[in-house]
Amino acid sequence: MKALFQKNRLFYSLLISVLGALLLTTVVFAALRIKSATMLISSRGPLPQPIFPTPPVAADGFSQLSSLSYGGRFVAFESKATDLVPDPPQCADNYYDIFLFDRGKLFKADGNPNPDELDDDAITGITDPLLYPGNPCSNGHSVYPVLSHDPDTDPQPWDIGNPHDNQGRYVVFQSLATNILNTTPDTNEKMDIYLFDRETAQYTLVSQSYDEQPANNHSGGALVAALGAPCGACNNFSYPNLKNPVHAGMDIYLDDTKNPYVVFESTATNLISQPTSGQQIFLRDVNAGNTILLSKVPGTSNQFINGDSTQPVLAPAASTGTCTPGGGAPYPPGRFLTFVTKASNVVTGGVLNSAVKPQVVLIDRDADGDCILDQNGPNKIKSYVVSRNPSTLEVSNGESWYPSIAIDENTNKVRVVFHSYGDNLAPGDTDTNDSADVFAFELSPSTGVVSMVRISRSSDGAAGNFDSVSPWISGNGLIVAFTSYAGNLVEDDTNYYCRLVYNGKQYTNCPDVFVRDISTGLAGERTWRVSMTSTGEQGDFNSGLPRLDGPGQFVSFNSQTNLHTDGSFANYQQVYVRDQGIPPGNPLIRPASVNLFSFLGYYADARFIVTFLKDDMIIPDGGTPVRIDPNSQDPGFFGVISDTCSGGTFNKNDTCEFWVRYTPTGRTTRHARVIFPLPLDDPRVQLYVGVHGGTIVRYVPLITP
Repeated sequence: MKALFQKNRLFYSLLISVLGALLLTTVVFAALRIKSATMLISSRGPLPQPIFPTPPVAADGFSQLSSLSYGGRFVAFESKATDLVPDPPQCADNYYDIFLFDRGKLFKADGNPNPDELDDDAITGITDPLLYPGNPCSNGHSVYPVLSHDPDTDPQPWDIGNPHDNQGRYVVFQSLATNILNTTPDTNEKMDIYLFDRETAQYTLVSQSYDEQPANNHSGGALVAALGAPCGACNNFSYPNLKNPVHAGMDIYLDDTKNPYVVFESTATNLISQPTSGQQIFLRDVNAGNTILLSKVPGTSNQFINGDSTQPVLAPAASTGTCTPGGGAPYPPGRFLTFVTKASNVVTGGVLNSAVKPQVVLIDRDADGDCILDQNGPNKIKSYVVSRNPSTLEVSNGESWYPSIAIDENTNKVRVVFHSYGDNLAPGDTDTNDSADVFAFELSPSTGVVSMVRISRSSDGAAGNFDSVSPWISGNGLIVAFTSYAGNLVEDDTNYYCRLVYNGKQYTNCPDVFVRDISTGLAGERTWRVSMTSTGEQGDFNSGLPRLDGPGQFVSFNSQTNLHTDGSFANYQQVYVRDQGIPPGNPLIRPASVNLFSFLGYYADARFIVTFLKDDMIIPDGGTPVRIDPNSQDPGFFGVISDTCSGGTFNKNDTCEFWVRYTPTGRTTRHARVIFPLPLDDPRVQLYVGVHGGTIVRYVPLITP
């Protein structure tokens, strides 16, 4: 019988809404290293999680806003759930608390096996209850956790039994609680920032002055509205919205001796030796107990800039080597800082004098290359406008937000990704989509040469047809994840269950998490979606606010979808981690899931193209070729009718394809999974592709004579 449809493609315009509110209930994907590529982090067991038949039990409250350690072993997140940790028992309150998920023994980045075991994974409540004698309940919201994400250079083996493993040793978070410390009472009644050391189980107050006085105003990012915070707990940018989504107002790095430093935003005026004004960026040397100003006029010691600043982020340190004066890379840890500002005097030369929108800037804290940060005097510190066209030298004509920064491990260039509503940023790129886009900025510190490209594109180069926001770049500078409401970044993006109205227009496409591979150049070549279920299906509802580990293998994010099972609506937003393989995205199957429709008596085919991103990939054959999963709901209605992948050996950029046929015999919607086998040395074992089948019904109108 002749095929009626070769492939069904339904693209819907993605919709934009208040991201802070929409993704407030977010879920993070965590990837198991056994068979599943998607793991539920905000879970109360069983751990590790099976794919079938027993799903994990999701937490009984909203979980969101995750952070990953450099190797992806540790995941920190916030949650309102009260059933995540059985011992000691959690507190029956209505506060958000900070939790740390230890994924136990993982496969290392080089692929050497060390499989998960039943007692490997563990979840710890950092603020519920507090981890000091007496174990009291924290008495206020604790939010926005950030894990230390520098590479671990500890010479000891990376093992669950090694207590000195520096992977994710520190968690910084902000809190309205007044009893985080068991020694010093918190009397300032403000949002404060704390550091937790999982090796010593000690808490340290970060947001305090140079002379150990409490901050006299709020520190950290604005509380999201769902936390029920009065506006007095907001920062100077007010509640988050689509243009300025929820974000952690701090970051952390470790120096060469593993001492922690925390950069944070604050409206306090008493943190340094002379009063400041507005919202500024500060740095706390935790061990030395000193606070300094980073958002200052170039060439001055303590002259704060003339506009509010927010969203500070630091580039992770290099994985190997120590800074040598005059030697270039590797750079000293914490050298490069990026943030958003409304100030006009943070960059010399009056570049920002005409800027009327918030802009992204980059600070080189060691511009003279002597390996000493934050020295006073000429040419010691240099600042750049990131949200600026490098050819026309125009700053963005729209608001720019949400920077993330890393050093490209291949070139040692500084890369900053951000989203912007400007349409004048990328040279030679006519920006006509009237939407926020994700941009990538690159700086060569030795020459000062900069580049800029728009990267919220499909693999075919099409710019997103709606807003793309909240990007995050991997620690090695090669992989970028972001949230997008666009419906044309991948094939068969058909999760159109999120009705939103924006500027008088109604849109239905749900936000998803996408990844862009920029390892071959700043513009990148490939984009894929990661907010997928364990069985390869797209989520039906909102996903967003991703974070990446150092190599870009693991991505965590929030989702309102049950991504560990069928992609249906979840009672609470959860946190997941997805394993993208080594290298990330390999192999890349397009589309990742498909919907097929046919009339009765006909069939519909879908073509899947597989692209390999590394050499010597051997796809098994024999008893395990590309096939329909027999555990599918209705496997008999689907069949693999063509397969050029199984039994083949492929190198980087090679492709193969397989075809799936759906033949309906009734009106019921059908669901199945395609199993794509992976090489024996790939710990994921296999990938899944979701296929859905539906029947088209003919309606014959009645004709009156």
